[in-house]
Amino acid sequence: MKIGSIKKIFQNHPEVYFYLFIFFIVLIWGTLKFTSRSSFCGSCHEMKVSVKRWEKDSHQKVECVKCHIGSGTVEFVKHKIEALREVYAHFTGNYEKPINKDGHVAKEMPSSACVPNCHPPQIREIVAGTIIDHPAHTEKAKKNCTYCHSGVGHARGKKGLDFMRLCLSCHTGKTLKNECEICHTKDFKLTPASHDPSDWGKSHGKLVKKEGKKECYDCHYKGKDCLNCHGMEMPHPKNWKKKHGQRKSLLPKCNQCHTNTFCEDCHHEGYNPEVETWETAHSRIVRTQGRSKCLNCHDLVFCEECHLRVGVGLR
Repeated sequence: MKIGSIKKIFQNHPEVYFYLFIFFIVLIWGTLKFTSRSSFCGSCHEMKVSVKRWEKDSHQKVECVKCHIGSGTVEFVKHKIEALREVYAHFTGNYEKPINKDGHVAKEMPSSACVPNCHPPQIREIVAGTIIDHPAHTEKAKKNCTYCHSGVGHARGKKGLDFMRLCLSCHTGKTLKNECEICHTKDFKLTPASHDPSDWGKSHGKLVKKEGKKECYDCHYKGKDCLNCHGMEMPHPKNWKKKHGQRKSLLPKCNQCHTNTFCEDCHHEGYNPEVETWETAHSRIVRTQGRSKCLNCHDLVFCEECHLRVGVGLR
């Protein structure tokens, strides 16, 4: 069809302008609605992981736009315009990997996405033995819902000690109090199941070596509580093996974790304490192994004082 013929159609039938306008409005709106479906979000490979987590979460029946787009037509259109950058990022591969690595999407999400659309603004005073004062956090501290509930909606919501770690990032004991009774009821079991064994005082070191001290610091002040109980740095510093002899006054504390034969196994290697004493055995061991190990802890004056006291010369 020639351009001149098309012009005549528009001149003779001005209502065509109206129909085209309606067509483009429907086309644009339909496109916006189509791209707002959760299934559309999952059609991009970079979103597969997030969608799979959403499918396992309690929010699996809540459409993505309910949380990720603010309420109202203005917010909807605004988001769609901003989302054009995501189309560019998808085809160029220029996007964050993995998606939302530091949880910034949750940090930027307004509380209006949660309240009152889905969750009523009621105060839940006690949940599983934990006292939760929502107004103190949302109104006074001006924290949005997802500041604490980051990852919710994608099966990554914080639980148990993860939550406590977050709480203690603000409740440091300096700017905000961190006493247990502020957040927990009297009948709440403060110690985790790992502390239940009767020998926890001696066995916890193995768990710390295996998993680190990160969870310990959820309840115990970094270093201070360890020092109060052990009387020394824990775990021992790197140079401890060479310098621990200078801290022999702490020997009673050592016995909290180590058996009586622990020192013997290292320092007095080569004799059996069940059949002989170190006093009678050490001369034989020094003659065969030398005295270099002895001098790690003792000096020659120590040896001389002992030998003179018993009337035996050094050989």
